[in-house]
Amino acid sequence: MIHVVFMAGGKGTRFWPQSREKLPKQFLKVDGDYTLIESSLKRIESIAPLAQRWLVGSYTHAHLFGSITELLTKDHLILESTGRNTGPCMLLAACKIVQDDSDASIIFLPADHHIANTDVLCDQLKTAADYAHSTQKVVIIGIQPTHAFTGYGYIEVTDRNQTPFSVAAFKEKPDQKTADHYFASGKYFWNSGIYVVHAASFISLIQKCQPEMYSIIKEYLTMAPDVQNSTEGVALYAQIKSLSIEHTAIEKNPQVLALYPSQFDWNDVGSWGSLEDISTPDSQGNIINAKQFISVDSNNNIIVSTSNRLISLVDVHDMIVVDTDDAVLIMPKTSDQKVKEIVDRLPDQYR
Repeated sequence: MIHVVFMAGGKGTRFWPQSREKLPKQFLKVDGDYTLIESSLKRIESIAPLAQRWLVGSYTHAHLFGSITELLTKDHLILESTGRNTGPCMLLAACKIVQDDSDASIIFLPADHHIANTDVLCDQLKTAADYAHSTQKVVIIGIQPTHAFTGYGYIEVTDRNQTPFSVAAFKEKPDQKTADHYFASGKYFWNSGIYVVHAASFISLIQKCQPEMYSIIKEYLTMAPDVQNSTEGVALYAQIKSLSIEHTAIEKNPQVLALYPSQFDWNDVGSWGSLEDISTPDSQGNIINAKQFISVDSNNNIIVSTSNRLISLVDVHDMIVVDTDDAVLIMPKTSDQKVKEIVDRLPDQYR
């Protein structure tokens, strides 16, 4: 069967001050009436009924998952005692799923992305799952770059004559000069973080590359939930190296990879500036999500407020203003990748 696993352990620091340690981005209503997690779960209903939907999150946020009980069964919520990046997260879910379905295919999706064209998404994911199952390859969905962007990792492919493409290498987030080269070459895709695998083969790959990680996760899964979240469980899980899935295994094993170019509209909602791509502006080009707002000669701004304050702008252009009850963020749109630098300097009470 095809199982879908959503990874919901991200911190969303670039969405501060709305996103906080106790309420990270995936629990925010960024792109409509639903939180990003709710939108993600609804998006895949046609290919994954309740029995085949899973979510990996953190015990820190356990109380927040109560809002999605209609979209996810309680026993399919897998909680980590501490976040260790996507490698351990994906292995944990795969090991849990094969306990009941030894021949499972798994689609791993971030829980905080915006994806349009739901039918196209589901069709492509099913195609990728069938391919991963028949070949035992690790399939990644690549995003065709629209510009030379430094905020994503890149994937180099070797042959674009037949899909899925073979993968030559993964590249870390580049500087601007390198991003310009990647974009101009036509050989690179953005890394979407969407992976499709045959579960047993995937587990074997990581067991071979990271035997200690595999051993710890197997022991962790034998613990009862209250033990997992105890001092003992936290200490055990903290022994796992914090590694992305790329660094865990697949970066050094390109021969097991295959890339399908995305056929759907995708946005990782990675910063406040991304709202320009998923929201409809007013006649002055302003994107407004605020209870009270007025402006005079102000254009192409992003205004977000969760407070009851009136937000007013005069002769302000190309800026981002985010207002909450206890903090305000103001910056040029071109600086939205720097929010993490603010978060790194915050007193604990504002994190």
